[in-house]
Amino acid sequence: MGKYISIVVLCFFVTIPVKAHNPNDISYFFRLDEKQLVIHLTPKSAIDLLEHMHPQLRNESQFSLHSYSMDFQSYFDGHVSLTIDRIPISMALIETQLDKHDGKLVFELVNVPNTVKDFELTISSFLGLYKKVKNYVFVHSNGVKHHYQLDNNRKHVLDSFQIPNNQYIISKIPFFAGGLALLFLSIGWVVYRIRKGVIKPSPTT
Repeated sequence: MGKYISIVVLCFFVTIPVKAHNPNDISYFFRLDEKQLVIHLTPKSAIDLLEHMHPQLRNESQFSLHSYSMDFQSYFDGHVSLTIDRIPISMALIETQLDKHDGKLVFELVNVPNTVKDFELTISSFLGLYKKVKNYVFVHSNGVKHHYQLDNNRKHVLDSFQIPNNQYIISKIPFFAGGLALLFLSIGWVVYRIRKGVIKPSPTT
């Protein structure tokens, strides 16, 4: 009971940020340039997760969340899967901050290539804890950002940071069309001035 009272007191004094508002709202920031994954969650989310993994903790009046780093590592290893350009990306927990309402877990992403093209992502964490889960996912690479909302019905994402070839061709059509129009206008203007006698054609030898 004491652990829940401490959380209530903490929530009263701390301004609630957007990143982790409710226990069943989890945010995942994949910062591929920095090779990091930052998961934002509330301490209540972390407690519910550990009690789900270790039911005997429900009988404890208090316990230290930081003592269960290996459990967090193991859980998210099994519920967050990222593949980039067919390369499986592994995760290593390097930082745990769960003493504020907006808690976070920081993972180092291993094997991330310097240039990211295609990626495949599956997130199923907390689906076994809450009836309705909102996993907000942000994938950043080289100034480009992708945002997704995953939940009990959608757990998988397949996307790309590449510009499709047909999109590249379509984007170039106005440029080529404008160049051709300018060329024809220039030719027409020269022919018009020749006919008016303003410009005399060069004599042939």
